[in-house]
Amino acid sequence: MTGNGTAGYGSYDTFAQIYGDLREVIEPQAQKLNWQQRTSIEMILFKITRILNKGATHQDNWQDIAGYALLALLGGDLHNSTKK
Repeated sequence: MTGNGTAGYGSYDTFAQIYGDLREVIEPQAQKLNWQQRTSIEMILFKITRILNKGATHQDNWQDIAGYALLALLGGDLHNSTKK
């Protein structure tokens, strides 16, 4: 959690501020989501925060956002893509 992480993703203090601000924005509406959707939203916010905190060039952040969105859409079941 120290050393190279700060160089690649910015400071933890800045990360915590950005993440906290984003959570405040979504929290009232997130109460309406099921647990899979809420978990995906949390992980997407985490990845967005990393992007905004000097991590925009890390391809995995962008890929992970797509993956978490897909998990929310499928109710957490990537193996049963026929689920609606």
